Order: sequence, then C-alpha cells, then structure tokens
Amino acid sequence: MTKNFFDDQEEPLTPTPVSNQRNQSVLTKLYGNKPKKGLLIIIPLIIVILSATYFFYKVIKTPKIYNNTNELAAAKTLENINEINANTYIDLEPMVINLAPSSAKQNYLKLTMTLQFSSDVETKVAQVKLPNIIDSFQTFLREVRASDLNGSGSMLQLKEELVKRVNKVVYPVVIENILFKEMLVN
Repeated sequence: MTKNFFDDQEEPLTPTPVSNQRNQSVLTKLYGNKPKKGLLIIIPLIIVILSATYFFYKVIKTPKIYNNTNELAAAKTLENINEINANTYIDLEPMVINLAPSSAKQNYLKLTMTLQFSSDVETKVAQVKLPNIIDSFQTFLREVRASDLNGSGSMLQLKEELVKRVNKVVYPVVIENILFKEMLVN
C-alpha cells in the first residue's frame, strides 16, 4: 500500500468540535450566557443624560440676540439711562376697523388712541416698532364684536388686552398705559 502525504498529518485542517467547545466555554466564563442587565440599563441612561445636557446648554441657555441694530441701541440706552422724563406719549392715527359680525348688520369701530411711556428712550423704541403695534391691534380688533364693547368694564378689558399686545411687540420696553381719545361703534 502506498503512503499518502496526508496520512502523516496528525492535525486536521478544520477545527474540531472539541476546540469550539473550549472557545465557547472561555467566552461563557468571561461574559456569561445572558447579556448583562446593567449594560441594558446604563447605556440608554447615559444617552438620555447626555442628550438632556446638550439640550439644556445649547437650546435653553442660548443668549438672546437682537436682530435689529435699532433695538440693540435702544436696549443699551435704556439700561444706561440716568435721567428719566416722565410720561411721554405717542399719538396713533385714527383706526377704522370692521368688527366681527354678531348679526346681519355690519358694525365698524373708529378708535383713536395714545400710548403712554415713562421715558423718551422707550418712546423711540416704540416708534421703531409702531407698524407691528398697529398690526397687532388690527388683528385683535377684527375679532371683537359690537356687543363686546358695551359698558365701561368691557373698555377696561379691551385696554388690558391692547396693553398686553403692545408689551409683546416692544419687549424690552413696558408701556405705562393706553389712553382712548375716541371710541365710536357704528
């Protein structure tokens, strides 16, 4: 019988199942049969903490940036003002507003107002934002019905709403009061 070259080889070319079992037993000793429950809890917790920290420092804590140079100059001047002039006013042009229909008859409101501020600087800031103030008045007053304007209590509520809207528009400045010169419902 002739001797084959491969017959002299003692070690097989493919690993035997015994060596696979040996490798698996080493991995089982190191990591166990099941994944660690601690890792399944800790890794998502770390991700949540890191994302919450990023959100807090990048989104919430960002400084307010003024887009308009006039607003920035007015805000700086407002902070550094030493002398305050009492009660400065801005007269608004008369507005004629088509009120929301409460019946078949269409009602109109003619309104003339004056805005009262505590200093000249605040008045200048408000004059820069005057188109936005008028726009907020117009959009609000279009939804008012003629029946909403009966009595002095309704006029006070209207005045409070208009003051809120002005304060939103001219944020660094706070308006003192709105004075009605003329209010006519037709």
